[in-house]
Amino acid sequence: MPLRFSTTFVVAILFTGSAAAIEICSGGNRAARGVTCVVDGDTWWDRGVKYRHAQINAPEISKRGAFCEIERRLGVLARDRLQELMSGGFQTIPLGVKGAYGRELATIKLSNGMEAGAVLVEERLARIYGTPGHKSFCRRYPGVQF
Repeated sequence: MPLRFSTTFVVAILFTGSAAAIEICSGGNRAARGVTCVVDGDTWWDRGVKYRHAQINAPEISKRGAFCEIERRLGVLARDRLQELMSGGFQTIPLGVKGAYGRELATIKLSNGMEAGAVLVEERLARIYGTPGHKSFCRRYPGVQF
């Protein structure tokens, strides 16, 4: 008799974190600890490797990196949304090259088959990297109140 696998079983094998919430990154030595966590809307750690999304740019969170308070607040929303998306199950797809700051470039395939960056762009929490104005989140939302 042939073996049959339920869809749930196959997804659990293919996708990291399919049953557990992904944490927001904290603490040092992430590589040594082998953590999986979300830094911001376009940066994450997966089993101790730091990745940068190759196709999108999300707002910055740190007061040092954000150009304005609106960008910082949008950055928190983007980070939290990426955490939510990844917590449903995901697979990091490395591109085999490093970007700025030595991060591995990759994309995130979600358990539903969608690409996480595309979801963030569609929800206006990120922009496609390299498009005009992809770094300016302050002018995009003038007068927005959070």
